[in-house]
Amino acid sequence: MSLDEYITLSINDFCRYTGIGRTSVYLMLEDGRLRSKRLGKKVLIEVASYREWLAKQDDAPEYRGTQKAIAARKAKIAARKASDRERENAEWRQLAEELGI
Repeated sequence: MSLDEYITLSINDFCRYTGIGRTSVYLMLEDGRLRSKRLGKKVLIEVASYREWLAKQDDAPEYRGTQKAIAARKAKIAARKASDRERENAEWRQLAEELGI
């Protein structure tokens, strides 16, 4: 069967038909390049959203939503690093107090 015969596809089937990896698919869902529906726990990708995204690729050199998603990911990473540093500093302060330094 071809991709044109489907309205929705599971993540695994969508990846198999398009050759796009799971991580990239989830990122595309997160930043709005692809749309999905949930059926219980199952995520179904709307094939029409994939076709729309492909059409946009011909019109624009870069999808506008990508920059927003990248900025959001960088912010999450920076927050996580700051939290890790804060926790590590607290551990060092506690150790220094225990040692009487």
